[in-house]
Parts: sequence; C-alpha cells; structure tokens
Amino acid sequence: MTKNSFKIILQKEHETVDVEYILHDTLLARKWFHKIKHIRHVPVDPVNSGLEDLSNLPAILSEFCDFAGIPNVDVDITDQKDLNTLHEIYEQNHDRLSVLKDNAILYKFHLAIHHQEDLGKTKPKNKIKIAWGTKEGPLIEAFPCYKYYAPSVKKNQLYLTEPELGKTPFQYFENGEPSSQSRINTLCKSHSNLRATCHISLKDIVPQEFNEGFTTWFKQFKEPWLAQNGLQDWTPVDEYCAPLLAHTDCKQDLTDFIFKKIMLE
Repeated sequence: MTKNSFKIILQKEHETVDVEYILHDTLLARKWFHKIKHIRHVPVDPVNSGLEDLSNLPAILSEFCDFAGIPNVDVDITDQKDLNTLHEIYEQNHDRLSVLKDNAILYKFHLAIHHQEDLGKTKPKNKIKIAWGTKEGPLIEAFPCYKYYAPSVKKNQLYLTEPELGKTPFQYFENGEPSSQSRINTLCKSHSNLRATCHISLKDIVPQEFNEGFTTWFKQFKEPWLAQNGLQDWTPVDEYCAPLLAHTDCKQDLTDFIFKKIMLE
C-alpha cells in the first residue's frame, strides 16, 4: 500500500474480504483521511454502524423515554405523522442527552424512527456504514462538504456520510412534515460538518429529477432556506449523492458483509 492507499476489512459469517482503496484527490478526502489516522483503532459504534436491531420501535421508544426522564408516548408507529412527532421529541432532547454518558439509546431511537419510515418502501440495504458516533469528539469540524458531492454514486466506492440529525428537503416532503418555513429551516440542514463517518455504497445511484409535486411544494420555501444554509441551489445530486472519499477496483458483491477494521499500513 502507498501513503494514499488503505484497506477496509469486511466480514460475512466466516468469510473475510480485504478491499483496497485509493484516496480520492480532494481536500475533503485528505482531511477525512487525517481523521481516520487518529481514530482507526477505536471500535466503531454499533448503533450508528447499523449493527443493532432497530425493528422494535415501541420497546426502543420506552427505553428512550426512561433514559430521557419523560413520560412514554402513545403513538401509532404505522402513522407517518406520529413518526414525525417522535422525531421532534428526539430533536428536543438531543442537546441535553448527547452530553450524558452511556447515551446510545438516543441514537438508537433516532435510527429506529427512520427504520420504521423505510418499512414497506422496498429499500434494500444500500450501504455498509462505518461510524464512531460520539467517540469522534473533537475530530468533527465545520467544513463545506456540500461542495464536494459526486455527480453519481458507484458500487463499492467509499463516500462521506451526512450527519444523522435532520432530513433532506425531499425526505422532509416525503415524510409529510409541516409546510412551515421555520420548521424546514430547523430540520433541513446543508452538509456542513466533516466527520470520520463514512460508508461503502452497495449499488450505483444515478440521481433522477425531482417529481413535480416536490418541486412545486419546495418552490415556496426554497430561497429563504438556501440563503440560511449558504447554498446556491438544491439539486438531485445534493439530495441523492455524497462526497467521494476513495475508490476501488473491487467488483465483488459486498451485500451482507459488515465492517471489521481499516488498515493503513
């Protein structure tokens, strides 16, 4: 391996595969690689890396409420409006709970909400997540990641993952969130924080044009939102793609593999 190459070790049952990557030649990729040099020996966070069972939202909700010290919430988890309410509860408690020790349930609750939203939408697993959660600590920095989005996503390549808190404008629309400028400005954020968190894409993604319903709806809120986030526009590339970190010649189907470690030398 050269100074700009590394291996990601993946495992599926008793099968192990070493995928060699070459760092993409951008400032963002180099800054990400510098973070990896510091954190590569730290175990990944099982919740944020998709290694925890998120299927029982009522049980996870109950555990979250106990941890947060708030009354349990009676909701219909098949109703998107109730899921939006749960997401708002998560947001309201995030800052207070994120500084506490042993707070994995905070992030498990958030991801379980999105897991429930995706049920029935024919969304197979499309990425291998690699995340350290709160263990990243001071490695997180403000950086205009939105300027580095690749025009499409390629199978088995490595990409930067957008921070979990919040929704993209199309996700916001699709989830039936309130048609409110203030709520959109609160929940929809540009990708402006650079973390070590990344993912291997399991499929090619070519962004398709937005449907007319979303375009018409977003038009009334778009300009103030763009101004708040320092953006010139919001395109399908911004919605569906991600910044490329590293590329590989590996053609193997990596579905059902999980991350084990990163090797730099």
